[in-house]
Amino acid sequence: MKTLWHKIRAWFGGLFRHKAKSLPAETFKVGVPQAWTPPPSEPVQIIEQLVQKMKRLGVTVLFPKPPEPEIPEGFLVSEWDYDWSPHDYMWGPNFLGGSDPSYYVDATSGNDTWDGLAPEYVSGTNGPWKTIAKVNAASFSAGDYVYFKKGETWREQLTVPSSGSSGLPITFGAYGTRDAPRINGSDLITTWSAQGEPNIWQAALTTEPETTVWFDGTRGTKVASVALCNGANKWYWEANVLYVYSTSDPDTAYTNPGIEASVRASCLFTNGMDYIIVEKLHFEKSSWSNVYMNGATQSEVNYCISLNGGDIGIRLQTAASKAQNCVAYNHVTGVYSPVAASLTNSIVWNNTDDILGASIIKTTNIIEDDSDPDPLFVSAGTDFDLQAGSPCINAGTDVGLTRDYAGHIVAALPDIGAYEHMGVATVSGHAAVHLGMGMGMT
Repeated sequence: MKTLWHKIRAWFGGLFRHKAKSLPAETFKVGVPQAWTPPPSEPVQIIEQLVQKMKRLGVTVLFPKPPEPEIPEGFLVSEWDYDWSPHDYMWGPNFLGGSDPSYYVDATSGNDTWDGLAPEYVSGTNGPWKTIAKVNAASFSAGDYVYFKKGETWREQLTVPSSGSSGLPITFGAYGTRDAPRINGSDLITTWSAQGEPNIWQAALTTEPETTVWFDGTRGTKVASVALCNGANKWYWEANVLYVYSTSDPDTAYTNPGIEASVRASCLFTNGMDYIIVEKLHFEKSSWSNVYMNGATQSEVNYCISLNGGDIGIRLQTAASKAQNCVAYNHVTGVYSPVAASLTNSIVWNNTDDILGASIIKTTNIIEDDSDPDPLFVSAGTDFDLQAGSPCINAGTDVGLTRDYAGHIVAALPDIGAYEHMGVATVSGHAAVHLGMGMGMT
């Protein structure tokens, strides 16, 4: 071990290790001092190589998120230990000394011919996958993790291909430091041409958008014929052609992000698979159910956001289905279940009907149709973090989750919704740290 430690010192300079208290004899913690700044890419490859070598020597390695400044007792560090680098994958199961592999998906820089076992390209075929289609076609084992890169968007449907097992669920989550990964049930429609009638435009679209077309994020109105496309946000589809009303070319009239057609039934479909956990993902603009959970055993969606669905935001089809610390906003039905599924610590707001299903077990939620108080989002519809003074702060039930939608540490009293509200304090001699509102100075 001494020789290996010398290699660690040579690679990282200021990197240190210490024997972890109350852990097995051959377990070591690796930390990074506050002043150490890693090169932009080298640590990615080096840490992976290092951990693999240590694992072959039978050593379990635990990495706390660096840097670890000395913070007075009672402070709950979150932003400080989260926004260190874009390589949060280092804290995944591959790097915790276990045998369960982690797979990574990067819509921009990935490649489906690679093995998916690294968050960014390393060498040969070692790098992230690119598409959800590749994930859907894969065969996963119990305990596997599949991570989608933050800041990326996929216009595909995630259809879970494999089941986990008791104590070893398959988990779909996020890595990186930007906004949550987005899975979008719509396609962006471009290349419009004038139809011939005043202010009516047409574009090819082979899949009927059944429920919804979006105009820069605003829900459109479906009409019964081309001739009835006679006002803002009206649309009609027939024979593989989409028609819309616009006073000028939609390619330039709508650019944020444009005209989108909801062509996929769901963003996420668990496909009857059991022992599935989905967390820290953003779903929007499917034609029917943005999130469709239907596993018979352990089917959980945690700290996720469902926005702008054509029909249902979160569908909990079986009694084993759970939605915990989620937000369902701007759907026809926010949350639907025909059985006694569980809805906990969630915000269901600004839907035509917030809840459909008399048997749903509801615990510490904020639901508009139940005359609950305004959750006080930072910006309803775009930013679902909580304002100071929100009734959601410290009002949740502890369900054992430790990180929120953005990666913040969950305080002793969890908040309702996808975000744990963070306060800010300055410690003498240290940069500003962000604190869970349920924690403070002792």
